[in-house]
Amino acid sequence: MDLNQLLKEKTPYKTFRPGQKEALTALIEGRHTLAILATGSGKSLIYQLYHRLVSGLVVMVSPLQALMEDQVLQLQQAGFKRSVALHSMTTGRDRQFILSHLPQWDFLILSPEMLAQPKILKPLRQVPIRLFVVDEAHCISQWGKDFRSDYTGLLACRKVLHFPLTLALTATANRRIQEDIETFLLEKEEPLQRVTFSMDRPNLFYGQVKVEESQKKEALLSWLKILPKPGIIYVHQKEELEDLASFLEEKTPFRLDTYHADRRSEDRLSIQADFQANRLDFILATSAFGMGINQVKTRFVLHYHLPQSLNEYVQEAGRCGRDGRQAMVLSLYTENEWRRLKFFQDKLWEEKEGVLANLEAYYRMKERKKKRFLEQLPEELRERLLFYSNHYRWIEEAKTHYMDYLKVRSQEIQEVLAFLTGKTCLRQQLFRSFDQVLKVSSSSWCCSNCQTLDKNSEILQAYLKSGEAKFLNQEEVQREDWRRRLQKLFQTKP
Repeated sequence: MDLNQLLKEKTPYKTFRPGQKEALTALIEGRHTLAILATGSGKSLIYQLYHRLVSGLVVMVSPLQALMEDQVLQLQQAGFKRSVALHSMTTGRDRQFILSHLPQWDFLILSPEMLAQPKILKPLRQVPIRLFVVDEAHCISQWGKDFRSDYTGLLACRKVLHFPLTLALTATANRRIQEDIETFLLEKEEPLQRVTFSMDRPNLFYGQVKVEESQKKEALLSWLKILPKPGIIYVHQKEELEDLASFLEEKTPFRLDTYHADRRSEDRLSIQADFQANRLDFILATSAFGMGINQVKTRFVLHYHLPQSLNEYVQEAGRCGRDGRQAMVLSLYTENEWRRLKFFQDKLWEEKEGVLANLEAYYRMKERKKKRFLEQLPEELRERLLFYSNHYRWIEEAKTHYMDYLKVRSQEIQEVLAFLTGKTCLRQQLFRSFDQVLKVSSSSWCCSNCQTLDKNSEILQAYLKSGEAKFLNQEEVQREDWRRRLQKLFQTKP
């Protein structure tokens, strides 16, 4: 099979991006594959082309409902009309229809907790699964902030499903995370083919701008007035996010919205749809808005607050410039940023005794009491206790692992602090933490340590001219909204 010819015939692309062909070849040869490819590198093309070669049901595990809906839309636009998602908002009637017609679907997308339900696994095990895809596979790793304990149960699900050929996908996985993916996804006797290419995105410029705390909002405002749109602004806490949104709504005519975990599921889906349809100039978001969101024209990501690991930073930075054009990853920071990150670092150790006490209590508790006990705990602690109880038989093993976890998380925050204070190339610093050594770049579009990030500089002026810095005015938005409503009413194509 000529894969290059297949690509040209079945997709709008003429050549493969780095890693796509290698991962596809490994699957064709029947090898379980972990593909670690840069954000925006077209990882979805791997399983789409595999389906063109081997027809049948592809089951995909995805962590977020908003991401599932986005993936279904992308698959249907790519010609896979029989693609569907199962999640908490799926009605009982629709769920029954989906499960009773499994052989007819091209792609079935669901969360790990949904997959683990016996009423889902039972009908699935009766159907040949051509490929088992784990998207955002770094969620398996107990070391990261995106850790989901349900992801570590995927091996048990694969066993029920007769160990289907498996493709794990992520944009960020250092050595520790890769080992976790292999441990919790495959049996020891199942070999894993690792396809790893550079995570670097040459079209992204990494900029850091230090400002006074009292001037931070005004500094943000001045940048937003000139940056090409659309974009994403990451803020640490929802309270500060909402305050910042109110400030920007009062000071600017920009079309904006907020995205965080306390927004209703239907609201988050609506906001995501508006953002992808270019009806928003920017979104103010917590880390809840991140994984896999595919707005290819996003021109900037601005960190009003930095995340607590470089892994998160790369994930969030990867939301922009997916169309290959120049995009900017900008951090506005003050002296308080160091204090904020140090606070989280210290908090890890301050919470140690409480976590260990809860761990001890949970291990010694009778089974009938555990569910109620977990319901009273914060989500992050609940996920951790579930992980330990499922994978460590003895309390001392769990405690040892937890102490290792504290050291790793503390080190990750330290890496972010070093990233802020480093004087060498930001790009080099960033990817060194992922065990990737980049060649010294001669590009004039690199980072604020290699080039001067001045609003009057030639490189910045060229970037600003490359995209529209205009905002959508309210009349345009209203016209677009009415157009959508009429299309839906009369079921006409846009």
